[in-house]
Amino acid sequence: MNSQKTLFAILGGVALSAGIGILLTSYRDSSKRKEIFDKARDYTDTAKETIKDSAAGVKKELKKMGEDAERMVNEGGNTT
Repeated sequence: MNSQKTLFAILGGVALSAGIGILLTSYRDSSKRKEIFDKARDYTDTAKETIKDSAAGVKKELKKMGEDAERMVNEGGNTT
């Protein structure tokens, strides 16, 4: 779980940095702002996919743990 917290912190920092970059950019050229915005959107999409993948992995592990626990209860606590 510690690595997930680190991952979310990094992704949050990237998203925050991109947002600040868009707001504080000194370029008057709208194409440059659009370029920065598109890059931020790409980072956000990547973060969403990473979070979905992490959640799917956690769900899979929890399901496996539940099945193992149920099997152990049915077998009377035997671990084999």
